[in-house]
Amino acid sequence: MNDDFIGQLRRQLVDAADRPPRLPVLALAWLRPALVTATVLAAIVVGVLALGVPAGDDTPVATGDSVSFRMVGSDAEGTAAVLQDRLDAIGMTASVRADAGHVLVDLADDTPASRRTLDNLTRPGRLAMYDWEPNLVGEGPMSLQQATDLTERASGRSMVEHEGGWYVLKDTPALTNRHLASAEQIIDRATGDPGVALTFTDAGKTAFHDLTRDVARRGAALAAPGVAAIDTAQHFAIVVDGRVTALPYIDYEENPNGVDGEGGAQITGGFTSQTARELAAVLDSGPLPGGLTRQ
Repeated sequence: MNDDFIGQLRRQLVDAADRPPRLPVLALAWLRPALVTATVLAAIVVGVLALGVPAGDDTPVATGDSVSFRMVGSDAEGTAAVLQDRLDAIGMTASVRADAGHVLVDLADDTPASRRTLDNLTRPGRLAMYDWEPNLVGEGPMSLQQATDLTERASGRSMVEHEGGWYVLKDTPALTNRHLASAEQIIDRATGDPGVALTFTDAGKTAFHDLTRDVARRGAALAAPGVAAIDTAQHFAIVVDGRVTALPYIDYEENPNGVDGEGGAQITGGFTSQTARELAAVLDSGPLPGGLTRQ
């Protein structure tokens, strides 16, 4: 090894030390609420607000304690059982138990990401589908205070959030959790995007057909010469825990008698595989018997 080689090597090392380090380029993808107003077919494809939140530090939390939730209601045992079903459905290793009016969750992998998933799975999981226009009370969107005041003026009303504003509805949903037979994560064949497929009970199939038929016929009654069908089409809302996740319309020209409920419904748009699994687990298990607030 000669002196010239050693000198060249020394200069290269000095140059490398003086050169600023190259940082990895990170691309941040933000989920936007998706509202799909496409034609409703046998398997309805509608937009949904994803449940996920931006990922953070996944370093394990070395607390050694259970995640504790305070119960709102008296059925801690039933609530713990439903939550355990949801965790099992997404393959998350955890043990759920009721203790003195609390629900305790022991996570095998206690990271911030796991706790975010747990928070998503502890939502009530209450599903409702509304015929939108006939159930609207007042004008919207409105502020939270305005919606609260309007709701309290009469019984049988509920508030729902949609795209940052609030609406008041007559609380007469056409379908609820009892009309749902199952929910599962899927991959949409047309787009390759994750989604959730809903299957209805026999009563749910009838209720869904009746709902979409009413929406289609109302839109047809509003039709006018020279006006595009989309401009008079009417809507129904899919609401999960007081939030409008989709507001699709029925194309009354293609579906004048509504949509047969045999094909169920398919929710896509704005999901990751993880958030689709979470929503499917929440809806498939049925609503929690009681509310949970993390302590």
